Amino acid sequence: MSVTRPTLLISRILQFKDISPLLILTDSIFQSAAPLLDHLASSARSAKFRVITINWRRESDVCTMTSPAARDTLPQVKDLDGILQEIGLLAGQASSKVLMVIPDLNDFLAQNAAHLSTFLSSLIQISPDTVSVCAIHHRDVPVPGYASHLPSPETLLQYLATTIIDVDSLEHVLLQRDAERRSRTSRVTLDLEGRDIFVPVGSNCDRLYLDLEHRRKSGRGNTESSVFDVRTGRILATGEVDGLEHRLERPAEVGIPEEHELGFKIGLSEKQQRDRDGVMLPHYVQIENGRGGVVEETKQDVAGTAAAGGGNIYYEPDSGDDFDAEDPDDDLML
Repeated sequence: MSVTRPTLLISRILQFKDISPLLILTDSIFQSAAPLLDHLASSARSAKFRVITINWRRESDVCTMTSPAARDTLPQVKDLDGILQEIGLLAGQASSKVLMVIPDLNDFLAQNAAHLSTFLSSLIQISPDTVSVCAIHHRDVPVPGYASHLPSPETLLQYLATTIIDVDSLEHVLLQRDAERRSRTSRVTLDLEGRDIFVPVGSNCDRLYLDLEHRRKSGRGNTESSVFDVRTGRILATGEVDGLEHRLERPAEVGIPEEHELGFKIGLSEKQQRDRDGVMLPHYVQIENGRGGVVEETKQDVAGTAAAGGGNIYYEPDSGDDFDAEDPDDDLML
């Protein structure tokens, strides 16, 4: 079986060969995007990026990570202006490029939902060519107290982000496609119907199914699907995973047999089509009369019909009709 290698788009983004100003990872309670975020941070350090982590879990503290084992905690800042000022100073002091990591964007939404677009835009504008922002958004976690007149966080991120990666469990995707092939209910769906099961089997597996949507500088969008192996850190093409490239087989369409395969003729000759088109039905005459205009051909065609009361249709069979004048019921097979 031929194996299709993954395109270079997602590999270049994860290795920061193409800097995406705003990279959003969306996950769910079934599959966390934290392993992919850790891989991004590790790749950034290998590319000599300076990684800055922003966290709101402890009263809006800002941390800068110099290595996986060492963390220099900055003074706590409680307002957004102070956070942006601190990050601007760090980005200006860094000799290399900067990756800003937001492990949980939902924590920010819980406190400052109305300032999401302003905050992310301010981070990107610090230095668009040298600063990349990567954040995780939990798509199935509701934001408490979110104003109904505001666009949903998903809608805002769809417009602001240059790259969005939807993270799902590969095992769940395989189970779903196998169920579709068999025309059955997925095991994941059956688990969710239970009363005592909140996280179905196959959640948070070590292989992530990634749906990538990337917007280039020209505005043209690219989409790509791949698999990320957490244990090896490799990006796999969908063709390298058994059962992932399966497409549902459509039932064969039942074609209409040709006329030469039938014992009778169902088509019309040109003369029969002309005769059919020339038939003027009574309700057409009534429509024309209601509009105040009746053409001469109509008057001639329906002269006998109108004289008979306007509601009868008279048909005279010709040589092309299989009509027996002695016993007309034989033609009707009665």
